[in-house]
Amino acid sequence: MFGDKKETVRLDCSVCHKPQFIMVDLEDVERAMAERSKNVMGVFVDREGKPYVTPAEAEMFISKTCDNCWKLLCPDDDLAYN
Repeated sequence: MFGDKKETVRLDCSVCHKPQFIMVDLEDVERAMAERSKNVMGVFVDREGKPYVTPAEAEMFISKTCDNCWKLLCPDDDLAYN
């Protein structure tokens, strides 16, 4: 808990199927899976309350979508949605 015992976890992107390797505390992974409806970024925090995973890494736990695929599926450009 709190990123004290980080281990490398492999998650495969559901879009491109490429593996993503993320350093997380396995207890935090269990909490993230149990608390699906809550803010995942709030689960992967250190003792000071600061997230120790990036938003892209957190998204892998939420949607199983890697950062590259996320950017293709949900571009920042507002014109992409017109």
